[in-house]
This record gives sequence, C-alpha cells and structure tokens, in this order.
Amino acid sequence: DFKKWSDFELAFRNRYFSSTMIHKKFDLLKQRKQLHDEPVTSYFDDIVNLCKEIDPQMSELMMIKHLMSGIHPEFQKELSRRESTMNTLNEFLKYAKIEQDLNDTFENFHRLSIESTKPNFEINHRQIPSLTNMIERPKQQYQFMNKMNPHSHSFTTQRSDYKRNSNYQYEPRSTFTPNKNMQYNSHQHELQQKNYINNQLLSQPLFNHCRICSRQNHRTIDCFHKQTTGCFNCGQNHTVRECTKPPSFQLEETHTTVFVLHNDLSYPLCNNQNQLTIPDQDGQLNFIPYVEPTCTNYPALLVHQITIPPYSQVLADITCSVNDANDFIFEPYEHHILKSIFIPHTLLNINKHQAKVLLMNAHDRQKILSRNTRIGTISRETTYSIFTTTESSTAQNSFLHENFQRSS
Repeated sequence: DFKKWSDFELAFRNRYFSSTMIHKKFDLLKQRKQLHDEPVTSYFDDIVNLCKEIDPQMSELMMIKHLMSGIHPEFQKELSRRESTMNTLNEFLKYAKIEQDLNDTFENFHRLSIESTKPNFEINHRQIPSLTNMIERPKQQYQFMNKMNPHSHSFTTQRSDYKRNSNYQYEPRSTFTPNKNMQYNSHQHELQQKNYINNQLLSQPLFNHCRICSRQNHRTIDCFHKQTTGCFNCGQNHTVRECTKPPSFQLEETHTTVFVLHNDLSYPLCNNQNQLTIPDQDGQLNFIPYVEPTCTNYPALLVHQITIPPYSQVLADITCSVNDANDFIFEPYEHHILKSIFIPHTLLNINKHQAKVLLMNAHDRQKILSRNTRIGTISRETTYSIFTTTESSTAQNSFLHENFQRSS
C-alpha cells in the first residue's frame, strides 16, 4: 500500500523502467546547452525536468548548478555574481529573465542605430560599356549572360533553307532580357565577367569558307548569292555539301607586278575593261587580259555507302571532278576526327575521276558513311612563272639569244 504519490512513482520506476535510462538522462543533462535564440524559460523547464527524472530527490541548489553550466555565456557572467544569493529555482529564473530582457533590449537598440546610419541610396558600380562594345557585341556575351541571369529567354529560328540542307546545324540565337533588379555586389565580379568575354573574343574561330562565294565572314546558309531552290550553289536536287561544282561567286584576287621601262607612265594601268594596258617604247599599247585562275581544290566524295567495323580499316573508293592526274595532294576533312574516323594525308593517282583512300575506325562501334559523303579535299601544287622585262639594244638581245641556244 502506498500512502504518497512519490512512493508509488519511485516503486514504479524501480520495477518497470530500464536501469540504463538514468545514465542516458544524465549524459543528456551534461550535454544540454542553451541555444542562441532559445528563451530562458524553455531552457529552464527542460533542465529541471531532466533533473527530476534522474533524481526526484535532487535539491534545488544542485539543479541551479546544472542550469549555470549550460546557460548562455552572456548571462552566465552576470548570474555568477548573484549565485551566492540564489537559493531557489524561482530566484534563478527571476534573475535569468532580467538578464535576457536587458540583452534583447540593448541588442535591438544597437541594431537600429547601425541601420539608421546607413545611406538611403545604393551606388551601382556597373560601368557603362563603351560605344565600340555596344556596336560590336559578341554572341558569346549573350550566352554568358543567359547562364548568369535566369530571366533571359532563348529561342531557335528555323527557315525552309534548313530543310533543304539538313546537314547544316543551325545555331540557336538568344535574346537577352535584362533584369533591372540584378546588381553586382562587388567590382571584382564585374572584372571577372569582362575577362571571360575578352577570352571568348580571342578564342572565337572564324567561319569556314562559304561554299557559294568562298568568304569567311558568314555561313553558307546566310549567303546572299545562294540559290532559292535545291542546292545553294547550283540549284540542283542535292545538298550543298554534296555539290561538286566550284563556288559560283568565288572572289577574284589579281596580283600584278609591273616592271616599268620608263620613269613616267602617263597611261593608266588599271581600267574597267578587265585588262591591263601598258604602252611600250614606241607608244604602242599592249593589252594583257585578266585571266580567271583555275580552281586547284576539288572535293573528294564517297562513291558507295560504306560500313566500317569497330577498330578496323576500310579502303574506300572516292570520286572528284579531276579526270586523270598523278600525285594530287589529298587532305582529309577534319569533321571526321570528331567521330573517331581517321584518314591519312597522302598522294593520289586519279584514274577516270576515281581513287582509293584508307579510312580507320577507332571507335568501339561500327560507323556508316553514306554515298556522296565528303571525305576530304584534293588539290595540286601551284607553280608560278616569273618574267622580267629589261631595256637593251638589239645586238645585246641577239647575243643573249645565241648563248641561250648554245647552252641548251
């Protein structure tokens, strides 16, 4: 029979509770610390409950020592001065709440005083770009800003020209929508961004030669001289990459070196008649027409579709516009290197527009190349002839002519 509740609680704990629970509670009590934003009352109730669970007969002075060991360091200094006068839990809670209220009051006052001294405006450190950067703004800058700004939107434009020449990959064009709320927090971040853009400009490659006009300032799909139907270059029913015809609007560059016989030459050398006019010693006009240089580069295309097994090589037939020739220089198309297909540089003997080249597959899967796939370029070494004109008498010319015949 139990006459007191405390006796019943003690007997109940001794009979049914685990023997190791008290040790766990005591370890938790030693590790319990007041958090930075935790109220004193919450910390006080938690410590007192742990003490009563460990030892219901624990004195209040012992509980106060456990409270002092885990309380916030800012309160512990002031409470230590009053520890000798605090004999009950209520007195400890009273002084602890006073310290907490004082700390919160002065902390809020200090924060408000700092905020009142701040200026009411913010300085934007972003610099205005120069006129040259505004006019010649590179595309890489838009791509960089799209990564930095999630509010930028990109879209891809396609035209009917893309369907007719599907081998070309049309690049997406991005439109940058500036965000007025976006600000750079430091000047160093802005310098890093400018250095990134400058490095992109230095490493920006040129376009490949246009297959219509041979320029490098635009792509073939954007050429002004392209055909409206079929192939961009010749208008037939195939893609421009399969076209064997030389560029229709190839630029002509004429380099002329004139050795003038007299100090003065009154007649203009260059005119709009597609010819060079040079007067001789007797006043007769010599007309030298401008001759269009012959094309020395020819695309090499596959004759049949081929399948290259993994880690193997195949001798393939190619065709070009050259009929019969020897010792032509073959240069492989660099695009196949990205597909792990390697083609050696070599000299070819062309017979009836055809020759053979070696293709090696370095990938672990087979590669299939369709008919009329461009393998590389066939070219021949250009030879130059240099002529000089000198002023001499007829007798000297006859003497030189006789010596030349004897030496030959």
